Amino acid sequence: MQSRKPEMLLYMDESGSRDPDRHPRQKSEVPDWFGIGGILVKASDKPGIEATMDAF
Repeated sequence: MQSRKPEMLLYMDESGSRDPDRHPRQKSEVPDWFGIGGILVKASDKPGIEATMDAF
């Protein structure tokens, strides 16, 4: 009998590109970077996560 792997959900977000390599400067008044991150959850945990977020 084959064991079934759990379905996983990936949620990603990014801060938006600020064209970090377009016009490099020695000193900048605004941040010249971007970020990306995410979270991986089991699909079966989604209802509990949503309930926790709603209660927050």
